[in-house]
Amino acid sequence: MRRRRRSRRPPLPRVRATTRSARSGRRRGSPTRASSARPAAPTFPGRSARRRRRARSTRRARAGPPSRPASRCRRPRPRHRATRSRSPPPPRRSPATRRRPAARSRATARFAPSRSCEQPTFGCDHRAVADAFIPSPPSNGLHLGPFFFHAYGLAYVAAVIAAVAITSRRWRAVGGDPKLVQEVALWAFPAGLIGGRLYFLATSWNEVPPHWWGPFAIWRGGLGIWGGIAAGTLVGIWVLHRRRADIPVFLDAAAPALLVAQAIGRVGNYFNQELFGGPTTLPWGLEIDPAHRPARYASYATFHPTFLYEIVWNLLLAFAPARSSCESTPLTTSSAYG
Repeated sequence: MRRRRRSRRPPLPRVRATTRSARSGRRRGSPTRASSARPAAPTFPGRSARRRRRARSTRRARAGPPSRPASRCRRPRPRHRATRSRSPPPPRRSPATRRRPAARSRATARFAPSRSCEQPTFGCDHRAVADAFIPSPPSNGLHLGPFFFHAYGLAYVAAVIAAVAITSRRWRAVGGDPKLVQEVALWAFPAGLIGGRLYFLATSWNEVPPHWWGPFAIWRGGLGIWGGIAAGTLVGIWVLHRRRADIPVFLDAAAPALLVAQAIGRVGNYFNQELFGGPTTLPWGLEIDPAHRPARYASYATFHPTFLYEIVWNLLLAFAPARSSCESTPLTTSSAYG
């Protein structure tokens, strides 16, 4: 009977002692056994790679986000993130070391655009400067010795004189008495001033000086043309009614004169630098001083002279009916003016 041959297992390899005590004992000459040392752990493929990835992710988590913000790069990066860096902000400058903008000249500051917010351009570039424009008046009045006469008041006086002269000529042409025109003007002119002031107080109360005499400060401006025309016309009709005059014929004779008077009165708006339109770079644009510009258009220099447009329109309307015969149907000219 054959004996079954027992298979021998291969002997375990001797493991080199890696502990500190084993190394120190070997140096001193003490014998060490292979069985007393702990055998090395078996290695598996891929475990070391996982450990390295885990350690790398731990280091990234401790270090925080990347030092530079994410940008639109063409190729992907391993550390590309959309978060910003946590680096400390730069030190703030003291008020003494801060940079101040360079001083600009008066001409540059006048035409420089504002940086506060976007503003409407009214069909033109706000950075453009008009090549030609109407200059602003040097003063709003006239000095005669110790007295100062406002140009706005002088324009009103000239308007009244022109209206009386034109109305007298047309009223005489239809057989009327010129003295009646002077009497009507004597009553209508003060009534027009009062009506114009009341119209201004009703529509622009915020511009009245904050004093007890503010509503009476006509020398500071503030007359509404429509209130003056309405009050002067009503008082003039009352005078004509008392004198038993032909009211429709007189109104036809006075209508062109009122247009001319209104055109002359608008010249005072030029000296006061008021009643202008939006910004423009046209050759007939009016230059407005910075003190008279609205806050939202402080960076613009030239504006539409709307009062000049009204002057031209009034003169065209005044001379068109003046060519017609005064013997036409009553109220024809005055209704055309209205």
